[in-house]
Amino acid sequence: MELWTTQKLARVLDLTTQRVGQLVKESVLPPSKNGKHDPELSVLAYLRFFQRRKASANLAEAQQAKCEIETELKTLQLRRERGELIEIAEAEKQGFKVGRLIRDGFQGMPDRIAGTLASTARSANDDGLAMANIHAILAEEIHGILVTLTTKPTATLAVSKPVVVE
Repeated sequence: MELWTTQKLARVLDLTTQRVGQLVKESVLPPSKNGKHDPELSVLAYLRFFQRRKASANLAEAQQAKCEIETELKTLQLRRERGELIEIAEAEKQGFKVGRLIRDGFQGMPDRIAGTLASTARSANDDGLAMANIHAILAEEIHGILVTLTTKPTATLAVSKPVVVE
């Protein structure tokens, strides 16, 4: 069997002669005999070294990914403890509650302001003045509903006071 010089082995493995010598000292490659290397043993040893290095790199990547995931999980747990995060079911429950308050506020509006609108329309001599009064009453009622929702989203909607524009 033909033995290779360090230079030829380095050329085949795409390494420098210094790196081949370093790998021999690290017992990655088998030692040379009279400055010559067994090509079959040397190439096989280098392939195994390369595979181990690749596997350890994959392990290091996996460990880093695990560490990042654990850090993210701890961050989420901390944010939850601080009250920055809530359960999806709780968010849906609160959203439904607010939606119901909005619906109830607007659905109850005709009953709350019907009497005021009727008396305003009857008491106004001028149609323009009646429309302005009705507009002001509606605007104030809608404003009251929205203010109630933004300041106390879970509170029941209060009846607003009618406004008469003169």
